[in-house]
Amino acid sequence: MVVNSTYHSYWGIRAKVRALSLDLTEKFAREATPDAAPAASTLFPVPKIERPSVTHFLRLALDDSAGHAVSRNFYWLSTKPIASDWDKSTGHYTPIGPYTDFTALSSLPCVRPETSGTSRTEGRDEVSRATLKNPRSSLAFFVHLHTRKGKDGEDVRPIYWQDNYVSLLPCEMREITARHAAPI
Repeated sequence: MVVNSTYHSYWGIRAKVRALSLDLTEKFAREATPDAAPAASTLFPVPKIERPSVTHFLRLALDDSAGHAVSRNFYWLSTKPIASDWDKSTGHYTPIGPYTDFTALSSLPCVRPETSGTSRTEGRDEVSRATLKNPRSSLAFFVHLHTRKGKDGEDVRPIYWQDNYVSLLPCEMREITARHAAPI
């Protein structure tokens, strides 16, 4: 596996990669300022992970030279890849199977992050900032954010999130911004 990115060392980008098993046991970690040519996409190779759980995770974090987050990506992977049955392909249909196995994700505990938020009006927009913190020792997986009209109202739509469906490692905190039309 190779970690790819469109960023390069010219910007002082620091890459952090962690491979984790389903129980968050670290299987691989590397932090480096990649020495990549302009517009290069390969940062550095990630070795084959020995005995990962069937479902496992890869986290890629890119920070600028001041240590501020540029990009955060969290991937869930499987040792059982999806397969196309090319021998049974008809030219317009190719059967798929066996499928990638992500059934272990259903065994993850439900973690509700601690949340707080603020809002302010900027011109015709309302800008909301949500702070999420995972208080548990388990992964807060695929957390979906939404903003509502009042305490029990409908979701605000359209809304433009800086990020959404985030996964938080134990004790991790993230701030995420959303922008939508201000109430009239």
